[in-house]
Amino acid sequence: MRTRLVLIASATVTVALVAAAVALFVTVRATLLSEAGTQAQLLADDVAAQFELGESIRITKSVHISVPGRPIPIPIPTGNFLFRTATTPQGVTVTVSASLNEIDQRLVTLGWILALTVCALSALVAAVLWTTIGRALRPVERIRATVADITSRDLTRRVPEPTTRDEIGRLATTMNATLDRLDQALRQQRSFAADASHELRSPLAALRAELELALNDPGDPDWQAAMRAALQDAERLERLAADLLLLARTDAEEPARHAPVELSALIAGQGARRAMVRTRLVPAVVNGNAGQLERLVTNLLDNAERHARTQITVSLTADRDQVILRVADDGPGVPEEDRDRIFERFTRLDNARNRETGGAGLGLAIAKAIAIGHNGTLRVTDGRPGACFILRLPRSPIT
Repeated sequence: MRTRLVLIASATVTVALVAAAVALFVTVRATLLSEAGTQAQLLADDVAAQFELGESIRITKSVHISVPGRPIPIPIPTGNFLFRTATTPQGVTVTVSASLNEIDQRLVTLGWILALTVCALSALVAAVLWTTIGRALRPVERIRATVADITSRDLTRRVPEPTTRDEIGRLATTMNATLDRLDQALRQQRSFAADASHELRSPLAALRAELELALNDPGDPDWQAAMRAALQDAERLERLAADLLLLARTDAEEPARHAPVELSALIAGQGARRAMVRTRLVPAVVNGNAGQLERLVTNLLDNAERHARTQITVSLTADRDQVILRVADDGPGVPEEDRDRIFERFTRLDNARNRETGGAGLGLAIAKAIAIGHNGTLRVTDGRPGACFILRLPRSPIT
C-alpha cells in the first residue's frame, strides 16, 4: 500500500511538473522569438526611413536593400534565421535577418535545466511521500501486528491507540471496542457453557440414581414413585434443553416469522389458568411471533407466581406508538442493585430462588431476549409492594 501510494502520488506530481515545464519552455521560446522579430522589424523600419530621407546607411550582413531597377548585390544569409521587411513609398524593400542560433542555445540550456529540475523535484517528492506515508502507516502496522497476535484464548490485549484523533486513531478506538465486545461475548459463552453443564449435571445425576435404585430392587413397592421422580427429572431436563435452544436461537438472531398478534387475548388465556392473576386489559395488537410472545408472558407470570404472596396484577395499555404490559406481584420485590442482574442467564437471587422452586434461572433472560428481538424493552421497578415488570413493544399499525 505504501509503495502504491508513493508511486501514484509521485506520478501525479511528475506529470504536473512536466506540464508546467513544457508550458514554461513554450512561453519562453515564444517570448524570445517575439523579441527577436520585434528588433528585426524595428531595424528594417529604421533603415527604410533613413533611405527615404537620403541619409547615409550602414549596410551589414543582416540588412538587404532591394531598389527597383538598381538592386544592391548583398546576399541574404541562409540558415536558422528570422526575416522582417519594410518598404518605402518609392518601392525600396529593406529585409533584415536575425539569427536564431543564440535563441536555440538558450532554449537548449533552459530545456536541460527544466528536465533536471523536474527529475530532482520528483525524487524529492517521492522521498518525502515515502517518509511521510511510512510514519502515517506505522500505527496501522502496529495495530495489524497486535491483532495478529491476539487469539481466541486471550482477548484481553488491545491495540495501541495513537494520540492523534484522526482516521487511524478512530480505527484503533473502533478495533478496541470490537475486541471488548468479543471478549465480553467469549466470557458470556464460557460462563453459559459452564452454567449449562452445572445445571444439566444435577438432574442427570438424580435421574441416574433413581433408575439405578429401581433396577436394583424391581420388587420395591416404591418402584412407581421412583419412575415418577425420574419422569419429573426428565421433564426438567427437557425444559432446560428447550430454554437453552431458544437462547441459542436468539443469540444467533435467527429470523422468526412475525404476524399481527392480539396481545390482550394471549394474556387473558394465560391469566385464566392462574388463580392469583387479576387482569386489566385493553385490545392491543403487536407485530411478532405468537409462540415467542406467549413464552415471554408465561415466563413473567411464572416469575410473579414464584414470589407473590396473594395477588398478581397484570395490566395492558396502549398508546399510538407502543403497547405497555405491566406484571406486578405483592412479593418481596427485587433489590435495586439486582434489577439488572436478574436478567442475566442462570441468575438466582439467594434469598428468593433455588433449583427446586426457581428453575434454572433462564426465564427472565429468555423474556428479555424475546423483548429485544421484537424491538422492545423489559425492565423491573419497585411495585410497592413487590416487583413490577414493564414490557414495552411497538404497536402494530393493524388494529
